[in-house]
Formats: sequence, C-alpha cells, structure tokens
Amino acid sequence: PTPPIPPTKAPCQPPPRSRVCDLISERIGGGCGGAEAFYALEFFPPNTPDGARNLISRVDRFGQAASPPLWVDVTWCLNSGKRAMETLVAAKAVCGLSVQLHLSCTGLTRDMADGVLEDCIEAGIFSLLIIRGDPPPGSDQWVQTDGGFATARDLVAYIRRKHANAFSIAVACHPGGLPGGGDSVQNFKSKIDAGADYGVCQLGFDTSAYSDFVKGCKGAGITAPIIPGVLVPPPSPAQVSSVCKHCGVPPPPPPP
Repeated sequence: PTPPIPPTKAPCQPPPRSRVCDLISERIGGGCGGAEAFYALEFFPPNTPDGARNLISRVDRFGQAASPPLWVDVTWCLNSGKRAMETLVAAKAVCGLSVQLHLSCTGLTRDMADGVLEDCIEAGIFSLLIIRGDPPPGSDQWVQTDGGFATARDLVAYIRRKHANAFSIAVACHPGGLPGGGDSVQNFKSKIDAGADYGVCQLGFDTSAYSDFVKGCKGAGITAPIIPGVLVPPPSPAQVSSVCKHCGVPPPPPPP
C-alpha cells in the first residue's frame, strides 16, 4: 500500500509564466497567428567550475539568439543534485531563460523528493520532468529505493498530492516502444492520469513512429501535448549508436 502522505502547507502560487506547461499552451494554443514553433534544450550539469562557466556562457548565447529556447532542462541525479540546481538558477538569473528540473526516481526517497521540491520553490523553479531513470552506476537492474518510488507515475502522483498544481510536470513517452516491453500509449496515459501536463518523447529517428504514437494517444483520449525528442547536435556515428543502445531505440538508417 502507498504510505500516507503527511499534511503539507497550502500549495504555493507560482508567478505568471513560470511554468513550462503554460508556455507550451501559449505556443500551441494558436491565438490569432496560429501555433508557433519552439524548441527546448537539455543539459547535463557540469562537473567543474570551469565547466559551469562555459555552459552558462553557451546557454546565454542561446538566450540571446533570434529564436531562443522556450526553456532549458538540466538533469538531476543523486550525484549531481546540487550542481543541477545551481545550473538552473544561473540559467534563470543570468540568461533570463525559463528552466525545468529533470528529476529521476533512481535512489530518490520521499524525504529527498520533499527536499528537492522545497529547494525548487525557494529558487523559483516550478517546472519538472519526471522519469523513472536508469539503473544506478554499476548495475544493470533498476530497483526501487526503500522509501522511494516504483515508477515515474508514482512520483507524479506524489507531487500532485503534496503541491497540487504548483509545478508544471512533464513525463517521458516512448513512440518506439517501451524499453522493457508493454503498451507505450497506456504507459503514457497512466502518467497523464496521475497529473502530468505533457510528454517529452524518447529520442528517435522514425517520424512515422512518432505520428503513429500521437494518433494512438488521441485514440486513447489523451489531449496533452507530446513533444518529440531530437539528438542535437548529431555526434559521431559511434556515439549515436551508443546513445541509441543506452536508450533502447533503433539507430538511424545509414546515409544513402
């Protein structure tokens, strides 16, 4: 059974346009000019102070571009939590960009999740991308942490019960099929039903798989936005193959 959730204070009210889901709604809602194209960027947190300065400099250049990213996303894990938060705060304060924390269930307890969410609120970060995550380093099996979350859906539901709609919540979806098998549409639907606002697709190179997945989601009654994932910039063929193997997706066909 799900452990009881202790009472929490009244949900905070995020400032206007501070949640990524609201920014997406503005872009795809159409308005008088129709839907507007947009993109976002995901980064891993830097390991060194020099790496942090270099990353923020690059992010700032993106922010000054004629078409800046709608938001930037930084990955959080047990070993990078503080660096991820510092990177997001800098991207928000220095570069003036909307930011989103990429939060994994791997090794995450409920107490730790509470701390991360309170840190986000204090830093003015109200957007999350929730994933189950990869197995911990040195293991090829994913195991639920004691006092933690079995699935991304469980973490989404936990955040909604504790913080209502204070956070924009994105989740992963898999047009090419779930890595461990199963119904990818129903898997995504379960996370939307738990309170997620939109989906971000696992990277892929087959546009028909994405189109078929979107059609399947619409047929299942899912109206949430589904954002395709793209590997940019394309690294070497060997790196592409390695990333595809890690993510459980087919590699792109060789060039003609």
